[in-house]
Amino acid sequence: MSPKVGHASSIAYDHSSTLRTFETIFGVPFLRGAATATDLGDMFTAFP
Repeated sequence: MSPKVGHASSIAYDHSSTLRTFETIFGVPFLRGAATATDLGDMFTAFP
């Protein structure tokens, strides 16, 4: 994964978004709100 340099996103993220991103990266099941949250994949050039 590498971040998009200079990227600005209009998507609203919250704690569940961060949790979902980590769960996706590590391949573990989604917990509660993370199951329906938007991941932070928009912020990276490559994402699992």
